[in-house]
Amino acid sequence: MIHDWGSVLGLYYASRFPEKVRGVAMMETLCAPFYPIKNIEESLKRKCKAGAIHHYQFYHQDYDVAWDLAVNQNSFVEQVMMLHTHRKMSQREMNAYRDPFRKASDRKPLFMWAREVSLEGNRPFTDEAMIQYNKWLVETDVPILDIYGKPGEVTDEYDVRWRAERCKNHEAAFVGVCLHFVQEDQPEATGRAIADWYRRNLAPSRNVWFDDVQP
Repeated sequence: MIHDWGSVLGLYYASRFPEKVRGVAMMETLCAPFYPIKNIEESLKRKCKAGAIHHYQFYHQDYDVAWDLAVNQNSFVEQVMMLHTHRKMSQREMNAYRDPFRKASDRKPLFMWAREVSLEGNRPFTDEAMIQYNKWLVETDVPILDIYGKPGEVTDEYDVRWRAERCKNHEAAFVGVCLHFVQEDQPEATGRAIADWYRRNLAPSRNVWFDDVQP
């Protein structure tokens, strides 16, 4: 189950160790057709992509200011979560996101990931990883669940249609109104989509009878 920068790590892992992956459920995923980002000017013309591009550009260009925001002010948790979730999150919910990053020393990965997204080839390793897992995505027989909503901020309907036409075992699940944090805006619909997809594609065979004593 992967989301945003976790999709880069997850899909790259899947492309390197395909024998360890039975299925991929993904949302707001950094993959083809938009990633790797080859043309910033063209990308900015797509409404749901412009915000992401500006975000990456800021973290690439303004190191000291970005460090202060991400590390000293914990902006990814305190601001980004709120700005990119359609509904208002409670403090109890926010505390679950704060807990791993209470200390400034734990926030460096939040700062670094935005700097590692490649813009027109300036992070070659990231581009190479994305090209590798994009190739895996269209070649694998592993079931793929593509979860999306509207308006979205990384994935839009065009992206989902593009993948549906190219991935061998692709399903799409529209979950409703959401921004970037789909799992927070539409938790029930997202959970049901994953459970239904898992039951149809990955659950134990219906031909195997349960012989043990039931609880």
